[in-house]
Amino acid sequence: MVKVAVVDDDIKFCEAIACKIENTFNKFSTTCHIDCFYDEQILNCCHKYDVIFLDIELGKISGIDIIRQIREVTKGLRFPLICFITGMDNSVFAALGEMPFSYIRKYNIDDLLEKNIEKLIYEINLRSKGKEKIVISRNNNKTLIYLDDVYCIESAKNYVIYYTTIGEFKERALISQKEIELKDKGFMRINSGCIINRKHIFSFTKNEVVLNNNLTLSISSGYKDRYNLINEGMVNMYD
Repeated sequence: MVKVAVVDDDIKFCEAIACKIENTFNKFSTTCHIDCFYDEQILNCCHKYDVIFLDIELGKISGIDIIRQIREVTKGLRFPLICFITGMDNSVFAALGEMPFSYIRKYNIDDLLEKNIEKLIYEINLRSKGKEKIVISRNNNKTLIYLDDVYCIESAKNYVIYYTTIGEFKERALISQKEIELKDKGFMRINSGCIINRKHIFSFTKNEVVLNNNLTLSISSGYKDRYNLINEGMVNMYD
């Protein structure tokens, strides 16, 4: 079942669009549970939802402010797919800068809702198969990368470097912050400056790990318990 939240300070519109969303999910033979919110109370439970349909103009707080706070609230947890809904065109660029899953204008919602929900279902199915994405912020740009495509993340002073199947990406962040965000997502810290994706382990010993991209990384003395965790969790690996 897909868990959906609809956030709009117009109560009638919120309930009406929730009904349309439910009918459209049913059209694709997908059951969903929908909750309606009329203000920032969504922040108290946003981590529970797969999808959040979010109005940009909410009175006291904007949808853009809410999505930024959701990122803080959900660190280390799965970030919900955000679909912005708005009746104003002048907020397009600010909204798209937050990397929502989609952007729907209210006056066009009947034409776009079905196509958006079809894409949502496809993305949710990918997530259920481990195809979750991570947002990498670089200067004023944001890049979406599948977690499965990340070999490892290394610390570089005030930055981290993502080594991926499509190249290297540098982001201003702390390795400890990334360790929290990627908790329970198949990543493991093996020394003070490196987090690895266990799906990309080619071989390992008690002292080092070799990844599928031929990168050899050391397991430091403070992380020796990682060997046992890898040994217990991996199959077809050798010491």
